Amino acid sequence: MILFKIVVFLLVVNMTPALLAMVLGDRGNLPLDLNLALGNGRPLFGHHKTIRGFLGAITAGSFVGFFMGFPFWVGFTASFLSMIGDLLSSMVKRRLNIPPGEPLTVLDQFFEASMPLAFFYKTGYLSFPLALVALFFFVVIANAGSALSKNIQVPGSKNRIRLVRSSKQFKQWRS
Repeated sequence: MILFKIVVFLLVVNMTPALLAMVLGDRGNLPLDLNLALGNGRPLFGHHKTIRGFLGAITAGSFVGFFMGFPFWVGFTASFLSMIGDLLSSMVKRRLNIPPGEPLTVLDQFFEASMPLAFFYKTGYLSFPLALVALFFFVVIANAGSALSKNIQVPGSKNRIRLVRSSKQFKQWRS
């Protein structure tokens, strides 16, 4: 049961920034790195890592974790570590010259899941083998969800994630 709770928790934290982008559009999407570029001219994280997404994911994770039975500080810390891991993978991808939003299977989810899973392990919520199983399930489910979301997005939209009207979804599904 704890394995299921932690994987769901990680998925909620992972999905929150994208859901906020879908609902809020361009409102409040200030880049977390404030468009800072390093010496090589590449952005630190990229325009798609926003303050709104970072704070929203931590807030959602804190409350979802609490409602799942974790102390508030555990949900907060695990959410924070997940977002730090997400930023770390984005920073690595920028150094590898991979554009923002382009997938890099496993790396995209590895740090985002392994950092909070290490925390859950250290605090006694998970054994090491269960943490590895949780990492596996999270990577598989998050990759599948990412691939699915790309199939229902509006092509050419600035943020790539937009709400699509039901009639358009039906036409896309039908084709």
